[in-house]
Amino acid sequence: KQGPFKLSYYIEQSLLQNAEQHILSLLQRHEAPYSLICSVDPFNGDGLVDLLPQGVSKDFALAWWTEHVNANRESILFAGDSGNDFAPLTAGYRGILVANSPPDLADRILSVHQDRNWSGRLYRATQQATSGVLEGCRHFGLFEPH
Repeated sequence: KQGPFKLSYYIEQSLLQNAEQHILSLLQRHEAPYSLICSVDPFNGDGLVDLLPQGVSKDFALAWWTEHVNANRESILFAGDSGNDFAPLTAGYRGILVANSPPDLADRILSVHQDRNWSGRLYRATQQATSGVLEGCRHFGLFEPH
């Protein structure tokens, strides 16, 4: 999963929280220009650790695209299922959180929406993965219901 702009690692889920704190402290101590995204693979439970250049994220890409096509955040629909989807699911876009999302992620995202008084911007699908995305698209009126 390595790439020119991303370093990715697997870690046991039970070690993820401590590893996240340790890596963040190392990044800060060395003033490394990276951001850290830790998440759990919703299908197999593996811990995931991603190091990205600061400012590089799904939210950043969506913000760029939104400006590039002169759209507003409320007109864009984003679907996600893991920790690396937290930023765009809490950035003001309409969102679909599929059923295989970890419960703690769902709680954190819902909390942000409630704190910002966003009503109707987040749909929690009852289906997993692609089926959940399609369910959410129907909810937001992108497709006709069955």
